Amino acid sequence: MPDGYRAAVPGPTVTATKVTRAPRIDGATDDWSGFPTYAVDTRVGGSRSVRSTASATWRLGWDRDNLYILAVVKDPTLTQTHPLRPWAIGSGDSVGIEIGAYTNPLPADRLGSRDTRILIGPTESGGTLRAVAYADGAAFATGGVWTSGAAVAVRTASGWRVEAAIPWSTLKVNAPGPTAKLSMNLLLADAISSGAKRGSLGSLYSNNPQRIFAGAKARYAWGRLALAD
Repeated sequence: MPDGYRAAVPGPTVTATKVTRAPRIDGATDDWSGFPTYAVDTRVGGSRSVRSTASATWRLGWDRDNLYILAVVKDPTLTQTHPLRPWAIGSGDSVGIEIGAYTNPLPADRLGSRDTRILIGPTESGGTLRAVAYADGAAFATGGVWTSGAAVAVRTASGWRVEAAIPWSTLKVNAPGPTAKLSMNLLLADAISSGAKRGSLGSLYSNNPQRIFAGAKARYAWGRLALAD
């Protein structure tokens, strides 16, 4: 193995189903019947002193233009205090993906040059927040808003839902298809809902129990994304 590289030990695989008709990005679930469902309920970060009962289920689709996601979040209290700071919305209530090429072995000291983190969350006033960050050495750079595609967050009786169409170009993924070799983690952030630290990260959940570090420290353990034909 080359110096400075390590073997991949990938986490769980999630599958995106190819769609013949793109879902309506309206926050409803009626376009997602029959898609595999993935639980995002393993706590991998946050403050150890904070108790949280948040969880999410995800469904994924794809076509030649976009990756589609539906995340249904159970969370009794919506807390998002960063509507004007897109790089910080991952500290508040939000969902996210980390995606990049699957390579083995891979550098131990840096992310992949095209690795991308997407964040989407609801505002407390009924809007939708979006952020994107790209790899910058061993970590993700401070991000900004992504305006391509579409995303919507809606409140529900038990929490909130996010539905989105994320262009592959925004994700820096070329020519997606069943032969694509991709890594992915699914994330759910739950903010502290009261007190002096209200709005800061309380708990971070993932579908990947190995995602206990951020950036290059965890890159070897990212999960896999399969694109079903």
